[in-house]
Amino acid sequence: MMTDNMLTLTSCKYSDLAKHSKVINPCELDYFLWVYLNPEAVRDAYFNYACELSDDPVLTFPDTFRRASTSWIQIRSDHLNKEIGLHIYKFSFIDRITGDNFSLYMNYIIQRDDQEKPYIYMNNLSDNTQ
Repeated sequence: MMTDNMLTLTSCKYSDLAKHSKVINPCELDYFLWVYLNPEAVRDAYFNYACELSDDPVLTFPDTFRRASTSWIQIRSDHLNKEIGLHIYKFSFIDRITGDNFSLYMNYIIQRDDQEKPYIYMNNLSDNTQ
């Protein structure tokens, strides 16, 4: 897999999310986004489901997340939450041997460059002379 040409995120424990956060402009998203899974952590596990951790999550369709291989989850980016701000997703796995559930997480920050109103740097000083 050629990761140099793709936008990739890294899954991790919840406590490590800050280390793996990326800022994304939604205009730069390709059709698929890829999430790296540490193969040592998930080799003997089934991918169960994924969901956004949010007070007001965006509807996630069943075909949004697909485990493409032991080390990668493929995500259809058109179904991801693209509202400005931080978004955290939980990936649930089931250990094939023990049947135990465990989770990994990924996050990203959406930042847009198409602001709704122009930013005013400073007032024109010549207008204040009286």
